[in-house]
Amino acid sequence: MTKLALKDFEKFTAKRKVASHDPVFTIGKGGRMSINKFAYEKYFSDHSYVEFYFKPDESIIALKLLKKPTADAYEVRKAVNSNIGAVNATAFFKHHSIDITAKRNTEFLEADDKNGVIFLKIEGAQ
Repeated sequence: MTKLALKDFEKFTAKRKVASHDPVFTIGKGGRMSINKFAYEKYFSDHSYVEFYFKPDESIIALKLLKKPTADAYEVRKAVNSNIGAVNATAFFKHHSIDITAKRNTEFLEADDKNGVIFLKIEGAQ
């Protein structure tokens, strides 16, 4: 038998690698957007509401962070005993005909800290 060596093997890489210091926003089945611990602590510790904006030609969502509710704001709810957040944005996704029959990932593009805006691209939308 030939001696085995790691250099002779093909490394498996996961589809989506997320470090604990990466902001992650996931659109769940039914239209609930989940916010991981890092993103919640970084962006939502002082902001309990968001307004949604959409750029359909590029499938980009903009989340405007708010400290107080407005007529168009969604509440960001914190999960009990953890720093994970969620927003029920079913109406927004349905209005823009974004498929919410299955879980959808988003790509964190950037945050405009000066203006309190987070930009996300919906993966697989185009």
